[in-house]
Amino acid sequence: MLFSYISSLAILVPMVSAVGSVIIYNNCPQSIIYIWSVGSAVPTNPWVTLPENTYYEQFREDPITGGISVKILTSRNGLYDGSPQMDLAYTIDPDAGKVWYDLSDIDGDPFAGNVVNLESPGCPGVTWPNGVRPIGAEPMACDIDAQLSLVLCGGSLP
Repeated sequence: MLFSYISSLAILVPMVSAVGSVIIYNNCPQSIIYIWSVGSAVPTNPWVTLPENTYYEQFREDPITGGISVKILTSRNGLYDGSPQMDLAYTIDPDAGKVWYDLSDIDGDPFAGNVVNLESPGCPGVTWPNGVRPIGAEPMACDIDAQLSLVLCGGSLP
């Protein structure tokens, strides 16, 4: 009887799978980078500053669009004043066990002249030697438990 009860509970408990993350490392000479994690709406608590440090975000889904864009700017109000921004966009696909991701710049290249690396062990990565998106860059996919590491202004993972 007890075994039957435990088996029934096991069926009701959903399977939990590991979900990966985004980590951004600031190796830039400017001590403050502004990060906005945006889905279908801009959050009311708008930015996180990155003073010679790291930013961490576990993969999540937007309830409307599904995707998230981690916007990286060098200007405090850059999201509203048209300043150049780098976007690390991702969408998780739990059914396929994948995360789709892409790195792009909007309204200019905030890290022009600096090396930018997007790395993840066992996953496609990208290097922008001049801080500018190369022609022909395309979205990439990896396992949903991947850790996407973006290193700004040169170097590899610390």
